[in-house]
Amino acid sequence: MKVLKVSCEGLGNGGVQNVIMNICRNIPDAKFDIILFTSERRHYDNEFEMLGGKIFRINKYEGSSRFIKKIDSYYKFIRIFTNTYKIVKKNGPYDVIHCHNELESGICNLAAYFAGIKIRIAHAHTADDKYLKSNVIKYILKKGLQSLMNLTSNIKISCTKKALVNLFGKRYYEDDNSFIIPNPIDTKWFKKTNDKSIREKGINIIHIGRYCQNKNQMLLVNILPLIANSYPNIRLQLIGSGDEHKEQLQNKAESLGVTSRVEFLPADSNVKEVLENASIFVFPSITEGFGIAALEAQAMEVPCLVSDTVPKEVDCGLCEFLPLSESREVWAQEVVNILRNNYRMKLNWDKLHSLDIECYTQKIKSIYGG
Repeated sequence: MKVLKVSCEGLGNGGVQNVIMNICRNIPDAKFDIILFTSERRHYDNEFEMLGGKIFRINKYEGSSRFIKKIDSYYKFIRIFTNTYKIVKKNGPYDVIHCHNELESGICNLAAYFAGIKIRIAHAHTADDKYLKSNVIKYILKKGLQSLMNLTSNIKISCTKKALVNLFGKRYYEDDNSFIIPNPIDTKWFKKTNDKSIREKGINIIHIGRYCQNKNQMLLVNILPLIANSYPNIRLQLIGSGDEHKEQLQNKAESLGVTSRVEFLPADSNVKEVLENASIFVFPSITEGFGIAALEAQAMEVPCLVSDTVPKEVDCGLCEFLPLSESREVWAQEVVNILRNNYRMKLNWDKLHSLDIECYTQKIKSIYGG
């Protein structure tokens, strides 16, 4: 079986890329190649090639000129279609194309249709609607791309019901060729080994995610001084990438006098090792497709405080949900409550293991087989 994967951008250490790599690692009898949309080599590039896969790049304009970037954005649909078609014809035949690039899946799957690929998959990973009705042009663009995607993709996969409805539309929720398969983790890898009682590094708040407004790390920095009133040795560790928003977070930490309490860890950090010493995982996302980082934290037996926009499907018993509309004082107090074990939170091992990578890849393999 030969499968062409399509990433949402590069192969960085992100949630979508983790799903892609988990599939490639755990279906050894399939041959995977992948299309990326950046010239930059990232976290998983070397591993993907070591697994025997070829990397193809359909590069966008990566310079600083706003004018050229604007022109490039209009041309990108043609570029994606023509290059995907050429890649398939030159390196195929492929049995499956599995697209993880949201609405642009339709463009890739249209090229795959003309190139003769029988199984064409579009995979929804997020519930974020970037094409609001208030922006008429973007909304029309979304509806056009959505129609093309639904027409050219004969298999639709989603991590949650909300993500499926957001990307494909309500009519596809009960469609025979639509599948809701929650994102997986490797429970054999994410398994706690140390006792919390031997932790020597104080109280650690952990967050994992790209530095951006949607991940809402700014809230974590804002509540840190309030938590420090109860826990003077509190520390916030952030794992992610995104230089512009990172600078904003650093400036906010400096203005609040908590710079020494905030540690910025690189995106390729050993997540398991960081979670090993975590006291709490806080995940205040404005929107979230699934929230696999919260699942990893629970597998490591770390209690989680998450926003109510995070899908309930990710809760394995260690999640406390809190509305983003609540004040920073309320968020700070909830962190303190969890640290003080004021909630009876118990890990549901059965649910956790139902989200294991082995169960997930068996379902994906079945879909690949038609």
